[in-house]
Amino acid sequence: MGQERHTQRSISDAAVVAGAKVIHTFKEAEKNICGITLLNNELYTVCPGYVDQVRVYSTSDFKLLRCISVPDLDGAHVDDMTSCEKKQCIYLADNGNSCIYRVGLDSSLNTWPVNGRPRGLSVTRGSNLLVTCCDLLVGYGKLLLLRSDGGKCVEEIALESDIKQPWHAVQLSHEEYIVCHGFFNDSRLVKVNADGAVTQRNTGGTGLSTPRHVAVDSDKSVFVADGTNFRIVLLDPSLSYVRSVIEQMQHSPQHLCFDNIARRLYMGQYGGIVSVVQL
Repeated sequence: MGQERHTQRSISDAAVVAGAKVIHTFKEAEKNICGITLLNNELYTVCPGYVDQVRVYSTSDFKLLRCISVPDLDGAHVDDMTSCEKKQCIYLADNGNSCIYRVGLDSSLNTWPVNGRPRGLSVTRGSNLLVTCCDLLVGYGKLLLLRSDGGKCVEEIALESDIKQPWHAVQLSHEEYIVCHGFFNDSRLVKVNADGAVTQRNTGGTGLSTPRHVAVDSDKSVFVADGTNFRIVLLDPSLSYVRSVIEQMQHSPQHLCFDNIARRLYMGQYGGIVSVVQL
């Protein structure tokens, strides 16, 4: 199962905005966190260092509880992970093999091939799986909606051509999605409709640079992992800047998940770091 590395660290080099507090940080891997998610008050992580395993931590004391073996899974090929409370399962996006792993807490395992390179995952309001795909050669992308009961694609949304290098998307309503995309100065958040057309862009001088991942709370406020700015920012439902949550991070944030009940934001960072922010 690999040696557990669970150490308390400070991130005193980061500037935490008033109202937010980093309550725990630990090093999970040597290189990167490929995905984090929450299910049943437990934190799930996946990283390249543990080839065929998903590691599960307590969210009360952050101790390692168990490891879930996923045969044929290579953490180096995983780009994201999410979970579904209703279906009691987790999903992993295998970019290298163009497939999705569905791992049930009843020990079931299914592999769903997808028509594209899956990069980001989230669960829709109807408990289906939203997959963000990107063609690595040309940078264009699309969104796939997969049925939770078998992985059948029920909708494919081609994104506008200026939405290059899409990383992650979440559903706001039945026909509205937030997509983060791009690198450095050529990057932003957008809202798109069911045809993939942009209906709104982030405003207010947010200055996003490689926004990698988003998490939306119950009020539809949007937390953004602002990758090459080394910070987490909060936007309102119209994608206007509200405030920074944490700045001057030592490691670039790559993955987010949010606990609406506990008001905690979990961050997976480059360098194998997981941090928990109490809001």
